[in-house]
Amino acid sequence: MERDLIEQAILLNTREKYVAWEQRCDEFIESLEEQSRIKRPRLSIGNRQSVIACIARFERLKDSVRGRFVHVGAGHGLRWCEIETAFESRILTGAVINSNYIEPQRFLEDASEIVLERVQCIMQRYDSIKINTIFNGKFVAGDKRANKSIATRNYELYRYTDLREWYVTRVVEAILGCVQILHSGAPKISNAVQKPIESISSLPRWPVQKRCSRSGDFCTLLFC
Repeated sequence: MERDLIEQAILLNTREKYVAWEQRCDEFIESLEEQSRIKRPRLSIGNRQSVIACIARFERLKDSVRGRFVHVGAGHGLRWCEIETAFESRILTGAVINSNYIEPQRFLEDASEIVLERVQCIMQRYDSIKINTIFNGKFVAGDKRANKSIATRNYELYRYTDLREWYVTRVVEAILGCVQILHSGAPKISNAVQKPIESISSLPRWPVQKRCSRSGDFCTLLFC
């Protein structure tokens, strides 16, 4: 069904067909979330991340296609979206959805306000949180294209931590350093040819482990 929905996105030519297509996308996303609940005890970390990535891809696809049929106000092409994966009762997944960015650095820098706002809200409730980041993108080198994931090490934040310094050094610089290794020269995220699909290109994901009141208890919040 995933492939069918992607192929159908290219052929949409009326608002009515778009509305019906978006409803099918929402139903598909709901089915993924429901499957994750049913299979929760048996899902490996890799499978969990695969489901999360699939949901995020469709959220970005919906954003890209929506622009063809619905007037969208000016903006940077970024949107916050929460994804309920329910792998555990304490897991929440969120995404910074990229609809038109090509340069990873510009994307990460412009996403900073959204990310910092979310982290600051969490820090008001907890003494510390543990964060690591994952950046997913489709990169182009000549005629070659490849999907890549870049993960950073866990980093613990406290209420007195300078969050902007953390974001610059532990997120932006860490990810861009890995991007340069993966893709020599000026890295670009694929955003060409079939725009409704190729513009679905990258997102950072931040699993956040929040310390709770009970000893050994925690919940995880993903910023995707």
